[in-house]
Amino acid sequence: MIVCHRKKFIFFKPIKCAGSSIEAALSQFCDKDDLITGSSHSDELSLIPSRNNIDPDNGFLRFDSHTSPVDFFKRLNGQFPTMDTPFRDYTKITVVRNPWDLCVSYWWWCISENRPSKNKIPTAIDSDSDIKRKFNLFLPSRAFYRSDSNMNEMETTRIIDWLSQQTLKFSNLDVDVFLRFENLKDDFSNLCDRLDIERVDLPRLKSSQRKLKMNYKKYYNSTMRDLVDDKFRQMIDRFNYNFEIK
Repeated sequence: MIVCHRKKFIFFKPIKCAGSSIEAALSQFCDKDDLITGSSHSDELSLIPSRNNIDPDNGFLRFDSHTSPVDFFKRLNGQFPTMDTPFRDYTKITVVRNPWDLCVSYWWWCISENRPSKNKIPTAIDSDSDIKRKFNLFLPSRAFYRSDSNMNEMETTRIIDWLSQQTLKFSNLDVDVFLRFENLKDDFSNLCDRLDIERVDLPRLKSSQRKLKMNYKKYYNSTMRDLVDDKFRQMIDRFNYNFEIK
């Protein structure tokens, strides 16, 4: 997440929507007083440096890198702690992505980060049906996530429930600009023009996690396809996504 006072924008970084690439590009235009939550990935530290995200009163982080518009404004009541002016005139920005494609991307990220058991890891010798079986075991399974109500506690929930809840927080009416993952290059160029900043190329970050170049539609059986449709229905309706269009 970025709060840039000089150019008066806030970028909210959703999960698995090229948010790190956008964050790296936009951070180039931030000053020393702006807030950047930064990245914990070693290959991104120099591109997305953390800045002004430590609370001097307690030494804790002010915001998580994936803080949503909902959580941001709930925590601050619409106002940044060091400012006297509310954020009404700041451009609020985030990214949306076809939810069926997003779920596949999140699966690959979890595999690369968490090292599950071998029978759940896709391999180059797997058939299409093997990949589909392994993926469709993933979404309804349960995992531990940090509690929304208490950041110091963990709770167990279905992966599809947690992922959809977190993603839908970014489809907030307070957001001014929704970049589409499927049209990211052009949408980001238009955003640069709107913010009156130089057009820059987006770096490709975390692009190596997805090992197989298989269309997202091949991962789904009908049950899992309908489950995503149900859990992301609000987002699907608002942004006119469907299973057949990437």
